[in-house]
Amino acid sequence: MNEMNEQDLLQEKLELLESGVPLADLMADLPAEEAELLTLVASMQEIAMPTPDAARMAAQRAALLKQPTPQPAVIPLAQFWRNLRDWFWGYPQMAAVALAGLLVVFLGVGLLWSRMGQPGTTIISPADTGNGAAVVSDTAVIDAPVSPDQSI
Repeated sequence: MNEMNEQDLLQEKLELLESGVPLADLMADLPAEEAELLTLVASMQEIAMPTPDAARMAAQRAALLKQPTPQPAVIPLAQFWRNLRDWFWGYPQMAAVALAGLLVVFLGVGLLWSRMGQPGTTIISPADTGNGAAVVSDTAVIDAPVSPDQSI
């Protein structure tokens, strides 16, 4: 609680210093550490800030605008393939794993594709349709008896 009061007191003194109250009047009832901080702030306020030179700023701006704008890097297709080849030669274990993974993917897709077109493969089984619905298969659509009060 006491520390908070010292902080509040220092903040109050800083605000008074910024409003123009002399430093000697403000340091009268401050502890040593806060008085030192207040002296530091007062000395910082007395430091003159350099004014920017308009001619120098104009020269820097002109030099900046003269520079070409960077273009995004576009890699030609031949360079891409060279980079890929170099990567494969640089990391043979990774290349072997990548090629094995691609082989597994292609074999899996090929197996699924070959089984998809076999005749007699049922897309919707009779157990899924319930009573009186049509059964769809690769070979034919088989109509089952439907009563008027049932919806398909």
